[in-house]
Amino acid sequence: MTIFYAPIYMLLTICDREPEREEEALKTMEAHIRQFNKLYARDEKPSQDNKKRSRRNTK
Repeated sequence: MTIFYAPIYMLLTICDREPEREEEALKTMEAHIRQFNKLYARDEKPSQDNKKRSRRNTK
């Protein structure tokens, strides 16, 4: 989870020291969250492979 929270912590620290950079930090944070989602988001629907594994694990 450090991959997600470390950049956000850094942006919060910047805003604490330089409040005038808040708008820039918010744009950067939004870009970070979108990129993180593209890289690490899971599919909502389980694949056929995952369904087969689930059935095996319940027996």
